[in-house]
Amino acid sequence: MIMFFLDLLGDPCNNSNILKVVYFIKQIINIVLTVVPIGVILVGTLDFFKNIIAKTEDTQKKDLNVFIKRIIFMIVLFLIPTIVGIVTDLIYEEDNDSKSLLKCIGVSRETLKSRISSEKASCTSKGGTWNSKTESCTTKDEINNGAQIKSQSIRERNNSKLRYSSQSSNSGYSGKYPIADAALRMAFPTEAQATGTYGTSLYVNAYDKVLSDQSAYRNGSLKESSAGTTRYKSCAEAVTVFVRFSGVDDEFGSKGTNPGALLSYVRSSPKWQNVNWNGDYNKLQPGDVFVDGGHAMLYVGTKMLHDYFPKAPVGYNLVQASYHRDYIHQAKSPYIMNRTDLKSSRWTNNAFRCIKPDKNFKYANLKKTLK
Repeated sequence: MIMFFLDLLGDPCNNSNILKVVYFIKQIINIVLTVVPIGVILVGTLDFFKNIIAKTEDTQKKDLNVFIKRIIFMIVLFLIPTIVGIVTDLIYEEDNDSKSLLKCIGVSRETLKSRISSEKASCTSKGGTWNSKTESCTTKDEINNGAQIKSQSIRERNNSKLRYSSQSSNSGYSGKYPIADAALRMAFPTEAQATGTYGTSLYVNAYDKVLSDQSAYRNGSLKESSAGTTRYKSCAEAVTVFVRFSGVDDEFGSKGTNPGALLSYVRSSPKWQNVNWNGDYNKLQPGDVFVDGGHAMLYVGTKMLHDYFPKAPVGYNLVQASYHRDYIHQAKSPYIMNRTDLKSSRWTNNAFRCIKPDKNFKYANLKKTLK
């Protein structure tokens, strides 16, 4: 059984980690073989002087027996390396080619250094990285995997995404539901993160490009206040950014980027039609726009939203921004959420879907540039 487990080690004498353990044990044994004789001599000397002072025959005989036992123990201790060597020779007498941990007992410091140098050369020759502190090798595959994981983590953090932040084009949705894909890539995962902020870096950059000519902030319909700018927090402007950035409709918001203007546009444009979903979620699709005279938001569906944000609360299915003129400090840039009143008549009659998307959209290069 012992031989079976030793054989599993392969060639331990060519493994620096095993050699380090063996060498360390050897050093401990050497220290013990040095300290024990000195201890025996010191204790024996003290007993000798005690016997002279005591002058009691029984005490002298008792201390002599103890001293003899210590001498025997010390002799046995010194014989252990010799006994191990004899056992090793007996085990491998018939098979000189076998490799075992026992055959590495004679490892020296020079042997260990040579083995480590050999492993270092082998590591670097194969494209790996050698860590001189731990004296270990990181393979080329491990380096590449680590770089990919680090890069992925950075992209996820920068885009404020919990999942698919840099892989949205491969998520299975961007081609089929481009407006919803754009919204989810730009949204914050919590309302708290969106409150009082401009939005994720992708949303801010897309907003500046997409609404550079027609933003309500720039044409004066939304004003600055002492609590901060309302820019990036308008519900209608957020939906406009999603639609234009997705490439579905460059003219979306051309009549104005406020809820009333968007409602007028989708009712009159041949590109859009009323869904008439009547509270049946099966009739909705990710990318449908909810808009009335006072608010605008984007439906993305629970499945798609939770694929992008696995930790989102159950039932979340919308992305919206929120600007309150009287509570500007509570204004919010785009974030994921749900509404308990979505089946009310206010929204069952005001869901719109683009049925004739643009083929060569204005912001194609922008969408490729901003990831």
